[in-house]
Amino acid sequence: MPGYYIPGETISFDPNDGLRKRVENQCMADKGYAPVSIPPCPDNVARAAPPAATRVLPALGPESCAIRNRDGSFQIVNRG
Repeated sequence: MPGYYIPGETISFDPNDGLRKRVENQCMADKGYAPVSIPPCPDNVARAAPPAATRVLPALGPESCAIRNRDGSFQIVNRG
């Protein structure tokens, strides 16, 4: 019975990925930035807001929420 060859797979990875992310986060923190999580807006808020894409980030607070537009852009609104 003759032998046969099964090609292996090529796997690539970035051994510095974790370090690169930590350096990026530290650089952003040094400039005063911090990650935030903005919840999606309730349906009634999304329907009431005029369609637009956020170009300048508004001041964020506990009443801030995000609307995802059909084109993939976001609109951030303050509900208060």
